[in-house]
Amino acid sequence: MALKQTVMFKGVELKDAYLKIESFTGNKDSLQISLYVKASASGEAIDGHLIQNVPYNIDGENQIKQAYIYLKTLPQYADAVDC
Repeated sequence: MALKQTVMFKGVELKDAYLKIESFTGNKDSLQISLYVKASASGEAIDGHLIQNVPYNIDGENQIKQAYIYLKTLPQYADAVDC
């Protein structure tokens, strides 16, 4: 699972950049995720973001899926689509 979105990186627009959660830690209530940005699914990470306090429901779907759903509620990832 990942997301695609047009992003700006060092003044260059990258269409369909690949956003992938590379790792996460957390507890029964929230997660901290490392989100990497790649120019393509097979490319190297060109940027990364640490996102804290991602809500997590221990009785819900898996952690990663919940994190991607949450990311799409944030203004900077509102345009992202599943891929």
